[in-house]
Amino acid sequence: MDQFRTAHGETVDLDDPETYRAEHWQIYEKVSDLRSYLWGEIGKSFVYMDFMHPHIDWGKQRERVGRFAFILAHEFHNRHDDTEENRLWWRKLTYKFLDEVENQC
Repeated sequence: MDQFRTAHGETVDLDDPETYRAEHWQIYEKVSDLRSYLWGEIGKSFVYMDFMHPHIDWGKQRERVGRFAFILAHEFHNRHDDTEENRLWWRKLTYKFLDEVENQC
């Protein structure tokens, strides 16, 4: 059990397959798909903060997005095998990242 409190105060179990039942999770089944999806979402977040809304002080959120980018880069090759363990690891990281940037719309 890996309990995670979302930005809205909801608690979800990131180990529970039901957490990833939404349609968009079904598209990203392989590790390579999950890594590419997260990489794209992190890139969009930086573009949003730095170029679309540069007048906003993103401060701590930009730091947190940077930490996600660091983790992605560090683990990109370490967790590249398409195993169930790695797929879950990438889903968890992606879930946490999407929760972090859900207000960037």
